[in-house]
Amino acid sequence: LRGCRHGDRGGDRVTLQRAFSGATVHDMFNMLTVVTLLPIEIIFGAIEGHGGPLYWITKVFADVAMETGGATESRSSVPFLARQCTTCSIC
Repeated sequence: LRGCRHGDRGGDRVTLQRAFSGATVHDMFNMLTVVTLLPIEIIFGAIEGHGGPLYWITKVFADVAMETGGATESRSSVPFLARQCTTCSIC
């Protein structure tokens, strides 16, 4: 334990309170993100019939990750992602 001598546990309570506060803030951020993005995803998915914006963003990344190339070939995925994003935003 940082800053504590043997037998002195005074800092544990403050450290625990700070850690618990940080974890609570992190949990609330995650819950608010889900509350915000999930309805948007459901609404756009129902309108488009194929899935919402999160589906299409993750599909692009998955397609890039699943592309097969030679073992020695190192391609950058940036041009492919840029092309996909511009075609999706123009449509």
